[in-house]
Amino acid sequence: MNKLASWGLIALLSSGTARAELPLPAGWRIPSREETDQSWRNANRSRFLSDSADFDGDGLVDSARILIRNPGRRAGLVVTLAREPRRAVVLDEFGDPDWAWYAGVAVVRPGKYQTLCGKGLAICGNEGPAELALRHSAISLFAHESGKTFFYYHAPTRQFRAVPISD
Repeated sequence: MNKLASWGLIALLSSGTARAELPLPAGWRIPSREETDQSWRNANRSRFLSDSADFDGDGLVDSARILIRNPGRRAGLVVTLAREPRRAVVLDEFGDPDWAWYAGVAVVRPGKYQTLCGKGLAICGNEGPAELALRHSAISLFAHESGKTFFYYHAPTRQFRAVPISD
């Protein structure tokens, strides 16, 4: 195999296109083009319907996706961790059947972020932190031109937690 073909194979394998199919939770499906045919989605290669990064800190690339539940056409945020057994976990589900029209996901890089509570825009009491310090990438679930919530992996409980960032 020549060097150019070898580099091409390496690029294909590392691009994610050669990844095994991600499991879908029972009763869920990928949104159709008609359900997500908004021009704002054209700014992102995945149309803000999926993104991937190491969300749990194990060094493997995990996936976050907007999916549709049938029957009922309810939209939801689903994460699939790369470690075995690979299974999809529903992090949030939206009662409004048109939420897929507005919902998007993006990766949040490690760092410090001021939360909705920290901005003084919510009555939080002891419920939410003023600042979120991420050691690993997190998931931003957002409504186009509206609110945003970060979902981050909490290692001690081995579960994701949600923190509102904007409304």
